[in-house]
Amino acid sequence: CHNRTRILIQSEQYLKGSHINSCHNSSNCIIFEFSDHNYRLAQEKGWGDSTVLMPIMTQHHSRLVSFEDPEVIDMISLHERSYDMVFFGLITKRRQALIVGSETYLRKKEELSDNRTNLVTQVRPAKSSLMANAYKNSKVCLVGHSYSDVSGGEYHRLSEFAKFGCIPVMEEFADIIGIERYEQCGRVVFSKLDKLFEVAANVIDLIDQGSYYKDFSHVNWWKTGIKWEHILPSVFGVSVM
Repeated sequence: CHNRTRILIQSEQYLKGSHINSCHNSSNCIIFEFSDHNYRLAQEKGWGDSTVLMPIMTQHHSRLVSFEDPEVIDMISLHERSYDMVFFGLITKRRQALIVGSETYLRKKEELSDNRTNLVTQVRPAKSSLMANAYKNSKVCLVGHSYSDVSGGEYHRLSEFAKFGCIPVMEEFADIIGIERYEQCGRVVFSKLDKLFEVAANVIDLIDQGSYYKDFSHVNWWKTGIKWEHILPSVFGVSVM
């Protein structure tokens, strides 16, 4: 496709591969980058003139959209959900910390005769119904980066689980655009990886006490989605039919 006019959508948490440089060296190729951290890296590499920042992955329709409850009123209240925490994703060497953290959390609860359930596992795309059912029944949904603490945000995971109502407890990322909105409107709670389960446990305590997270107002915010009719003209100066 080197000679074709094309858009390259860069959706990885970090920049890699010769295909990005190939696009930059082509006169008819534009790179769409979702992460402002990666966008800054692209500028450092000299790819800035070929790259457009489009931070759109957060509210994109996910593979789980068909499993979402049509109305917030149909959702299971947080304090009645069967899982305390859920994570689905490739279990890299770095993410082994999530398995260890989950086991430690459950062991401490068991010592207090407070039996709880977590689900931290790798899952194949064909298991979409399993993922959706777990998210629907989880109080907290976890995110930890695959390979580095300096990383673009894993927004595709937000797009998958946020509309199921679980409270996102995410490892901090290097992007700076929209962080306050994610916290205030999307109820995202950020943490260092080594504090992730401590922070998640505090969120669960608040849910169990009934003192916070009593409604699903954040789900309505996520469901609003991307306003393409506004974002495209503001970036490219073109109208959308």
